[in-house]
Amino acid sequence: MKNILIILLTIFTSLAFSQEEGQVEEVEQAENSESLGYAVFSTFEIAYGARYGDLQRYLVEEAKRGVNDGYDNCVLYRHELGSERSFYMACFFQDLDQYAEIMSQPKPDYARQRQLFSSHTSHMVEMTSNELDGAPDYIMYGKWRPSPAISWEEWGLRMDANANAHSQAFGGCDGWVHAWGPEMANYLVCGFDGYEDFASKHEAVGPLLREAASQFDSIGVVDHSDELLIRVYP
Repeated sequence: MKNILIILLTIFTSLAFSQEEGQVEEVEQAENSESLGYAVFSTFEIAYGARYGDLQRYLVEEAKRGVNDGYDNCVLYRHELGSERSFYMACFFQDLDQYAEIMSQPKPDYARQRQLFSSHTSHMVEMTSNELDGAPDYIMYGKWRPSPAISWEEWGLRMDANANAHSQAFGGCDGWVHAWGPEMANYLVCGFDGYEDFASKHEAVGPLLREAASQFDSIGVVDHSDELLIRVYP
């Protein structure tokens, strides 16, 4: 009987250690899972009477300085069609520790500089999908803000369906979601080679979006915009 108790105790102890090791391993995997990364999306609206070239040259230097400060990369696009005549900059980084190091770098004395733009926004976003290879010459930059009437779970399903439709039509898109900043929204960046290419992608995406929307009883989107942009740097 004593031997049986010893055997049972050994088995239960082994099982307990095995379960604990498995839980620790799951926690370590979750902690060590690689994030797709982050970006700061910024807009710079062209001031009335200002020259495109002056602001563009200034922002190219700002993009270069961002990389020198520690961003993995910075890209600059210019308005072609959409809500405002602006430049759009995106600077990429892997995690918030890297961002902290970037922000600790010495900054120019902006108080002594003449501001070349009429308004500015910046928004930290987290990547949800990565399908683009580099920075396309042209992009469709789309934004969707959720209706307060739907759940986060339903919003996630809607955005997945929406992203899949665009990805099929454009041959790949990068997805982003709000992390910190002025608005709660999801974003897609889809590339195209020119406006003939965009015309064909426009024809392809319509049926796919209608099919995606048919899965849901309501629109679920309180606000949406599409911006067509051209790359100016690098």
